Amino acid sequence: NLLIWNTGKRVFVCANECPHLGEPLEKTGELKGTVVRCSAHGYEMELSTGKCLTEAGLDLPVFRTETRDGWIWVEL
Repeated sequence: NLLIWNTGKRVFVCANECPHLGEPLEKTGELKGTVVRCSAHGYEMELSTGKCLTEAGLDLPVFRTETRDGWIWVEL
């Protein structure tokens, strides 16, 4: 499952589960700038890199994206 986030300036695509305990980010994720926070346990991840800001080693899989002609292209 993938999740698309639109910050208004850029589109990000990531895995749809928090790397902490697998909570679905579509339900628990809160976006602030380019940081997504899982409200279930408070883990925060930077969408541009996938790096977990709360605990080292729990990085979120993120995918390179490009927007062309109104379409979002994702490199898997």
